[in-house]
Amino acid sequence: MKKRRLHPQCELFDDPLHDPTQERQARLLLDQLLAEAKLYAKGPALMGLLDFVSRLRTVAPFNALLLHIQRPGVTYVASQSDWVRQFDRRLTSEARPLLVLHPFGPIALVYDILDTEGPSLPDGVLNFTAAGVMEDDVYAQVRARVEALGIELVHHDVGDRQAGHIQRRANDPRQADRPPYVVRLNRLHRTAVRFSTLVHELGHLFLGHLGEDARLGIEDRRHVPLPQRELEAEMAAYVICMRNGIRPNSASYLAQHVDQNLCTEHLDLYRILRAVARLEDILGLARRSTFQPMAQQSLPLKGGGLGPIRHPQLRLPRLPHLGSLGGKPPPKIN
Repeated sequence: MKKRRLHPQCELFDDPLHDPTQERQARLLLDQLLAEAKLYAKGPALMGLLDFVSRLRTVAPFNALLLHIQRPGVTYVASQSDWVRQFDRRLTSEARPLLVLHPFGPIALVYDILDTEGPSLPDGVLNFTAAGVMEDDVYAQVRARVEALGIELVHHDVGDRQAGHIQRRANDPRQADRPPYVVRLNRLHRTAVRFSTLVHELGHLFLGHLGEDARLGIEDRRHVPLPQRELEAEMAAYVICMRNGIRPNSASYLAQHVDQNLCTEHLDLYRILRAVARLEDILGLARRSTFQPMAQQSLPLKGGGLGPIRHPQLRLPRLPHLGSLGGKPPPKIN
């Protein structure tokens, strides 16, 4: 079977066929950052991260996390070459690079808009808002992709109070042609609400709440307590919806449950962000910029051709509240 080609940022950790060594490295990095910094130990801090990831629609979720750790006030980032090509903006003399991961290669450098100068950005680049509307044709494309994955979608009338649920079908040799999963959605709900319910239920699947699926690269996490499972799925659905212009009902749910009293120690932030990234790719919703590795970046020259980028004096960002990342062994992964 031909391997599905993913967007470069998607390959950071959302393809089940990717190099497991890189996924382990990403997991080690995140675990060590969270263990040392304790940046998201309480609910409000975690909610701030989710909102940040939601706003940076062109950045892979894991890279958005790295940017939030380095500079929480970032509004829009791009590589030096993208600032020139797409927006005709140049780096200031005091520009500070931010580090993001590049799949199967070295790191890439990106810069916040505040570190550039030039023409104003086009409307909609910075001031993106969640309107709460999803076009029927977009939903139809999402539905087709879900069904191609081996998940049956059933729309039925179940009353306004029930949104939907996902079920893993029993392995029955007499019905081998049936999809292994079925998601039932409320036909009476608006398209945007059905989409929100769909990504919530798919979140359960890709977070391992329905058990292992080797075909989809999903580990068994049925041992996770029910309240935590619901919170993880709501967080994943919230980020996906907000990154696609929909303010879901989960916003009010999270506002009630993700408060100062919530201890996030048992939430698996890595798996939540990984589920977001994989679902965006599978549903065809990823809008990610391609951040080239440092060695591959170049700028257009007059008369055509490309010339090497001249970076300002490199001053690597200091991660707040973190000491040397190389001085301690990374935490053990269960």
